[in-house]
Amino acid sequence: KLKDIRNEIMDGKIAVNPYRKLDSSGETACQYCPYKSICRFDTKIQGNEYRILEKLGNDEVMSQIRGESGKE
Repeated sequence: KLKDIRNEIMDGKIAVNPYRKLDSSGETACQYCPYKSICRFDTKIQGNEYRILEKLGNDEVMSQIRGESGKE
C-alpha cells in the first residue's frame, strides 16, 4: 500500500482528502496540517468534503487491514 501511495505522489496525484472524526471532538486533519495555507481546502467549494472517520476498536481495525468485511 505504501508503494502505491508513493507512486501516486511521484506521478503527481496529490488530491486533497482530509478526514473529520465522527465523535464529539469533530477533529479534522486540517487542524494540524502545515499545508492548509496552500491547500485551499474549503467545504464551501463544491466537491470538497471530509472523509468521515468512525471510532473503531482494535479488532475492527485489524479486520479492515486484513480486508475482512466483518459482516457474514
